[in-house]
Amino acid sequence: MTIYDFAKELQLSAATVSKALNGYPDVGPKTRARVLAKAAELGFEPNIAARSITTKKSQLIGVLFSNIHEGLLHPHFAEILEHFRNAVEASNYEMVFIADQPGKQRSLWQACQYRAVEGVLVVSYDASSEEFATLMNSPLPVVLVSYEWPGCSSVLSDNGAGMRVLVDYLYDCGHRDFAYISAPLEHVSGAGWERFAGVRDALAEKGLRLTERNTIVAASLGAKSGYNAATEMLSREMQATAVITAYDRLAVGAIDCFERSGLHVPEDISVTGFDDLPSDLDMLKSLTTMRQQRDKIGKLAAELLLKQISAGRKLTEPIRLPVELVPRTSTKIIKEP
Repeated sequence: MTIYDFAKELQLSAATVSKALNGYPDVGPKTRARVLAKAAELGFEPNIAARSITTKKSQLIGVLFSNIHEGLLHPHFAEILEHFRNAVEASNYEMVFIADQPGKQRSLWQACQYRAVEGVLVVSYDASSEEFATLMNSPLPVVLVSYEWPGCSSVLSDNGAGMRVLVDYLYDCGHRDFAYISAPLEHVSGAGWERFAGVRDALAEKGLRLTERNTIVAASLGAKSGYNAATEMLSREMQATAVITAYDRLAVGAIDCFERSGLHVPEDISVTGFDDLPSDLDMLKSLTTMRQQRDKIGKLAAELLLKQISAGRKLTEPIRLPVELVPRTSTKIIKEP
């Protein structure tokens, strides 16, 4: 059924029906209600491709991942995406995924043009790549949720302040000897660097030092990398009473390694994470960590992107959200030296 067939059913003009379906204000409430009721009765849906020719709007938002499968499975990003999706769909937008694929024929910018997306949510990507820079510096509205980019909007947790709160908590518990398992440090404005700097600076303010020997950079964000980092830590015979990790999943791997090696958490060593991931894992349920506001990140990212699309131009609005300390049983109070 075309819009002309549909209009004929109602004995209205196609223009009036189109305006009613698209929410234009110059259609009376009774006419709009009549059109919407008939659409529901007949199961009529406007053709998006045809509508985009008329409105010059695709109603599509691109979602950029460096690894779409890891991104969708990661509980942190999955929750952000769920709240983002709910918000954009409430404004009649749909998401399309733009993933990095081997042998691709188009650059990121070309892929966005080909899909005719009106804006892009950047979940994760190699920020050092030239094609990523080209997309970020284009006029296309963008919001990032993993790191900042000059001239673009972003919604991030206050990673540095969060780590300061965590260090303060451990210090108040009596800990003076710290080790740190870092995320990969590939992007200077990413969460990995911010959390590392937060730990380093907070310790320095207390007259303590995070030495190179007591710092291990994990290969990835997964539990296996946390396990391997903790193995390296044990091989160095570091004398730490508290191990801070940059992400919850790194903490899970580290705890597994320590316990397999005969150490007990927190009796022998305290371990912390950062994320407060939803999980049925006992390790995560008992992990002292920092809670991120994933619901707000998703909602605010959607609002920022829709705001730019509505304004017809790119906006620069970096937003930082506070994180919350969640003390649990993976840390303990020790006697001060």
